[in-house]
Amino acid sequence: MTTNSNVEDFLLNYKNLVKKIDEKCLSISTQYNQHIKCKKGCSQCCKLDAVFPVEAVSIALSVIDNKIVFNATRENEYCNFLKEGICTIYNERPIICRTHGYPIFFEEDGRQKADCCSMNFSDIDETLGSNAFVDIDKINNLLYTINSLFIKELNLPFTPDERVLLTDIEKFI
Repeated sequence: MTTNSNVEDFLLNYKNLVKKIDEKCLSISTQYNQHIKCKKGCSQCCKLDAVFPVEAVSIALSVIDNKIVFNATRENEYCNFLKEGICTIYNERPIICRTHGYPIFFEEDGRQKADCCSMNFSDIDETLGSNAFVDIDKINNLLYTINSLFIKELNLPFTPDERVLLTDIEKFI
C-alpha cells in the first residue's frame, strides 16, 4: 500500500461523506434528543462483522494512529471494536454505525419504508417530518461509488461488492 498521507488523500471523498452524515445525524439528534435513547454505552446494535474496503482502511489507520488494541477473533456476536460496551473506534466507526438507530427511509419492493431503533421514538405521538429521516439508500449508493473509486485509485484486490471482515482489519495495518 502507499504511505499513510497518500492514502488519506484517497480517503477524502469518504471523509466528506462521513462529515455530511454526521451533520445530518447531529441535526436529528439536536431536534429530537429527548426521543433518542441511543447513548454512549448502548451497544445492542453493535453486531457489524464486515465493511467496505474504504472503511476498513480508514479504521486501520485509526487503529495505527491511536494504538487501538482490538480482538482480532470474533468471540461473540458483537463487534470486535466494542470494549465493555464502548466503541474503541468511535471517531472512525463505519457509516452504518453512524446512522444506526436514527429514523431511516428506504425503498423495498418498490415502496417507501421507514424504520428506526425500537428504543428510539417509542414515546412520540407526532409524525416525524422528512428532515428527521436519513435517506439510507442515497447514503449506500454514495458509499458504494466512493468505495469503487477508492479500490480503483489504489488498485486494491477487491471488487466493489466485496466486504472486509472486521477480524481481517489487521491485514491493512
